[in-house]
Amino acid sequence: MPAGKPGMGDEMGNERNALLDGNGMTESEFLASYDIAKYPQPSITVDNVIFTVEDNDLRVLLIKRGGHPYLGSWALPGGFMAIDESTDEAVRREIREETALDLDGRLDGNSLPLYFEQLRTYSEPGRDPRGRIVSCAYMTLVGNEVASLIKAGDDASDAAWFSVSGEVGRDLVLVQVCDEDGTEEPAVLLGDDGDRLAFDHEVILSDAISRLRAKIDYSCIGFAFQDDEFTVTELRHVYEAVSGRHHDAGNFMRFFTKMLLGRGIVREADKRQTKGRPAKTYFFDGRAYDEIIR
Repeated sequence: MPAGKPGMGDEMGNERNALLDGNGMTESEFLASYDIAKYPQPSITVDNVIFTVEDNDLRVLLIKRGGHPYLGSWALPGGFMAIDESTDEAVRREIREETALDLDGRLDGNSLPLYFEQLRTYSEPGRDPRGRIVSCAYMTLVGNEVASLIKAGDDASDAAWFSVSGEVGRDLVLVQVCDEDGTEEPAVLLGDDGDRLAFDHEVILSDAISRLRAKIDYSCIGFAFQDDEFTVTELRHVYEAVSGRHHDAGNFMRFFTKMLLGRGIVREADKRQTKGRPAKTYFFDGRAYDEIIR
């Protein structure tokens, strides 16, 4: 653009500034006199529901709060958004600080595929005892390789995976996944006798489970739980763990062959030794999937 020639943004700004409001003020005059402190300003937090599937089991990551309010209670990882951040930037920073997980695709220096999406906004008055606080919640899906490396960060006293079972709104139960040595008593949350989650995180978690279970039936979101190459059986176990339903092996193979392999969404990779004979492995072709859904 030649020097001295106004850009489109300048032209639009000049046009707006030529308009007068009911008080006879231009936009520049209005903004110069505007006092945002006259209006209540709620704080913004971000919370993240992080899921994985391991041993045919759907699991969610929780952190134990290291400070008030809800000191010692289990909660979703998250925190306050800074004034110079977007919610996407805030959720990346908070998860990195609380779990060492980097949502940009790195964990402890390793480049790993991650999937996350915005879930919804929670703004009920009284949801946080500290004041008027609105939360923007996210849902993140990670494979076993990522899940095994997650640890508690500086802002949490502990981080642990919890096995998810039951139905949303009725008998949802979370049982802590503990080390095999049996030295730690697993925590049981929700259900009839279990402790509750901090804040309104039970509502956020229930919404995330409902979203995940719905999307497993109409999208390729299940591939986010796979680490690189996978077998058909491993993929079927992901679908079963997420949906909570048994999938007949023959019917699932027909679905896999026709809807996924046949359309190029998955491609053959190599063979891997399993408990029985070597099994074919596959990988997800994200580009092919993007082309199909356009």
